[in-house]
Amino acid sequence: MRNKGFTMVELLVVIVIMGLITFLGFPALMRTLTTNSKKEFEVYGDSMIAGAKLYIQKEGYDLQASGKFNTGSITIPLKKLVDDGYISEFTSSKKGHRCDSSNSQSYVRITSETDTNTYTYKYRLVCNDGKKDITLTK
Repeated sequence: MRNKGFTMVELLVVIVIMGLITFLGFPALMRTLTTNSKKEFEVYGDSMIAGAKLYIQKEGYDLQASGKFNTGSITIPLKKLVDDGYISEFTSSKKGHRCDSSNSQSYVRITSETDTNTYTYKYRLVCNDGKKDITLTK
């Protein structure tokens, strides 16, 4: 009668190969997860800019005529955008990640480029990833 099954050597080879794949794949997986966490904050920052543009349009600001740019820029706090309903509060897909809209350090700044007659929108977003504060600017 023939014995069907794997020998001990075959099983050890499979276990070693699975260990190598795990050893090599785990760091790449962790890098991907870290990158995705940062992207989540960046996407929210982009929504802050969209909310600021909507705020300017809906409030009827003519930025050049209003004299708002005497100092070269205006700043719209994140709290103002959330309170007025232009964007929603940050909701993370991961536990412990948060961006507090009441933090006065999070804002959108609109700068007038007088020589090209254009506007530059930049955001500053202070968040926490559960371990440390993260400050994103764009």
